[in-house]
Amino acid sequence: MLIVEYIDEIWTHNSLLPDDSYDRAQARFWVKYVDDMEDMFEVKILQSERFPRLKLWFTNIKDVPVIKENTPGQEKSVVFLKPFLEKMLARK
Repeated sequence: MLIVEYIDEIWTHNSLLPDDSYDRAQARFWVKYVDDMEDMFEVKILQSERFPRLKLWFTNIKDVPVIKENTPGQEKSVVFLKPFLEKMLARK
């Protein structure tokens, strides 16, 4: 979810999240739900056997030139995303 929020902030004209705040909250809920389920049950939701094309897309998206050229390195990502993570953890 952090990556989606990062993309929304960088490319405001191509938002991945809905404009409506309620719809955004629902999207965040479902992303967190899937993440929690994967962690809790050690089950991978995005399995290549069940969703081969989606898994392939997810694996290869980083090689798309516009994504590759505009994706910050790990250090920049951590600096950018740290305040979001701290804010989310403070809400718990």
